[in-house]
Amino acid sequence: MILLAAALPVRAEGSFLREPDYRIATIGYRIATAAPALCPRQGPVSGLTFHHLSDYEAADRPAMIGQGLDRGPGVLTVVEGSPADVAGLRAGDVLLTVDETPFPSPATILAGPDRRAWRTASDASETLFQDALARGPVALRVLRGGQTLSLTLTPRSGCLFRIRLAYSAQQRAVAASPYILVTSSLVELTRNDDELAFLIAHEMAHVALDHATQLKARGIPRNGAARGFGKNGAFVRRTEDEADQLGGRLMMAAGYDLPRGVMILPRMGAVITFFGMFQTHADDADRIRRMRELAGVPPA
Repeated sequence: MILLAAALPVRAEGSFLREPDYRIATIGYRIATAAPALCPRQGPVSGLTFHHLSDYEAADRPAMIGQGLDRGPGVLTVVEGSPADVAGLRAGDVLLTVDETPFPSPATILAGPDRRAWRTASDASETLFQDALARGPVALRVLRGGQTLSLTLTPRSGCLFRIRLAYSAQQRAVAASPYILVTSSLVELTRNDDELAFLIAHEMAHVALDHATQLKARGIPRNGAARGFGKNGAFVRRTEDEADQLGGRLMMAAGYDLPRGVMILPRMGAVITFFGMFQTHADDADRIRRMRELAGVPPA
């Protein structure tokens, strides 16, 4: 579990509580909605991301309760021009009900003795919201500044994903369907939005292609040497190549520069292998070459 410090006030230039969260949400939304027909798995896209009372350090929770975060999931970011923005949602809002169904009580979630269960229970609120969106426009009751508002949100179709920024010293981007998790340290490593778009589009492609289900069906572990060994390694490398190809297409459809974005790879650090036996990705040079070919750019 990743616990957060208290959120900053809403900034005038965007509807968000924390700028790094807004950056990944905006890039993810743009990629997901630019060419949804490319994705085998599609779903409703709203343009908002959540935060929950259980995400915060104990010392910060009283302040968040004062903002109503004990009454439902909070709105962390609202992408400009997205369905959530059009509906009138703003960062700092608290969702009380969706189609008259109350969200799980954050206070009740925190009362549970198992801290590991907090994240799962909080995720259930987001699933409740997404399931309602899958049926069409939703009616929301929203708490804002002590007042209750009634809003209607009409989603648009896009590549299936939810995105979350994890504040961590690890440099990782992972897909755990339907979530894409990007660490703050990896975001800090990127030099431009094209590089961040490459990472997000690659993980979105894993979700769209349902690679997690395929790997589980083959009994391939999520971590460890056995993941990259023998037939396991060959299959994992195939899924990574597929994610590069689809992710590259999604990224270009959204207007990002693929050859520029793929240059994040050499700075992410080499994967230690023994004669390629445990390698789960192609060499950086090969991936860069393939992405340049996909973009129709001559070799560097």
